[in-house]
This record gives sequence, structure tokens and C-alpha cells, in this order.
Amino acid sequence: MASDNDFGLAGKVEKPAADKDGKPVADPTDYELSPDGKASYEGKPVDTTFAIVPTGEKTELWLVTLPEAVQ
Repeated sequence: MASDNDFGLAGKVEKPAADKDGKPVADPTDYELSPDGKASYEGKPVDTTFAIVPTGEKTELWLVTLPEAVQ
């Protein structure tokens, strides 16, 4: 099986926190989520939220049927 794992969708950081240089932190992996779903950046709570948005990329699904089970 092969997949590009985005399925025509992308994650988007909304209301990003600012880094030490004042630049928006756009990488979702730079944030932490608490068990109650609240975001923090560098240990400080932030109002940042995350969304899933369509990329507009055309997607395809291929199904392959093999004559027998793969061992």
C-alpha cells in the first residue's frame, strides 16, 4: 500500500503564537496540547487553534486485488 497521507487536506494554524523574534509560529508540531485540548507554546498557554482545510489537490484512490493473500 502507498499513500501520500494528506488526502487533499492540510493542517492550518489559526491565531499562531509569536516566537522569541516576534514571528508567527506556523508549524503545528511546535505546540503542545494538554489533556483538555488547550494549546501551549514553550510552556505558556496560547489562544492558538488548529484547522483542517482542503488543499485543492486532486485525489485518487486505487484499489488492487491480488489473486491470493500475501504471506
